[in-house]
Amino acid sequence: MKDATMNDVERRLAKLEAQVGRWRRATMALVVCGVAAVSLGAARAQETFDVLRTRRLEVLREDGRLAAVVGLDDAGGGLVQLRRGENAELVLALAAGESGGVVRLGTGGAPGTRKYGELAPTHWRVHGTSDQTLWEVREAESGGGALVLSDAEGAPAVRLDAVADGTGRAAVADGGEELRELATAGPTTVDLLRVRALELVGEGDAVIGALGKNEAGGGSFELRAKEGGAVVVLGQGPAGHGRVEARSRTGDAACEVGATTLGEGAVTVYGRRARPLVRLMPESEGQLPLGGACVISNYAGDEVVRLGVDTDGAGEFGVYEREGEPRFQVPR
Repeated sequence: MKDATMNDVERRLAKLEAQVGRWRRATMALVVCGVAAVSLGAARAQETFDVLRTRRLEVLREDGRLAAVVGLDDAGGGLVQLRRGENAELVLALAAGESGGVVRLGTGGAPGTRKYGELAPTHWRVHGTSDQTLWEVREAESGGGALVLSDAEGAPAVRLDAVADGTGRAAVADGGEELRELATAGPTTVDLLRVRALELVGEGDAVIGALGKNEAGGGSFELRAKEGGAVVVLGQGPAGHGRVEARSRTGDAACEVGATTLGEGAVTVYGRRARPLVRLMPESEGQLPLGGACVISNYAGDEVVRLGVDTDGAGEFGVYEREGEPRFQVPR
């Protein structure tokens, strides 16, 4: 009886050990499968997708507030929004509008303090805190450009635009419902134009003429070559009298018409390197005016020909050597 009982106990222990072994192997298999699943999930999370398709994508901050949105607008066009602040105020939006792309830039902030601007293919508009338009750049009815400035309530106050014939037009508010047109730019007569300087420009905005003041504070007018050098100058001489200068393209003096210190006319013709070769000027003996004189010089500056008036009021003519010695003289 005792042997039978022991045998029964041994059978039950063997059966229990077999069951425990099976459970141990099953548990190990589950652990291996779990590790494999976690590893596979991590690998999928780090995978790069060529295409991600969704109708709306939202980016949230750590506190759960909305920071960015990529999705569709009410008309079904593409939309990108960037937001900030506790109330997720809109500060930047990109949208595909009916007339093309639209960019909206906002300041954010509490209601009543927000301002924003809108840029689109047909306009550039800035709005105030009450959504009123403050200023707008847009296409005019003529197809040119237009600028409209509004008051604090959003009512247009100033309008600058291009009219159909290609000229400009300005209009301002004067208390009425419509803007009052001031002027249309075009050929016009001005009774008085006061400026400190005036420039005439040619191709490539190169200055080819200038009206202003000279170093002495008087008036000056210059005509310039395309290279930029002054070729004609109207201004003042050293004595304050008027003077006209003709210059070469390099700026060297070629001819000068002016006045002497006594206010009498004089003409000087220059050669190369601004050497005076011919002078037409009045001649005097002290304070006694005699008449006109013409002096011709060589490039060394020597007077070699002189035509003038003597102290008796008669004419005189002389040809001289370089050293000043007379070669021919009338009267002798």
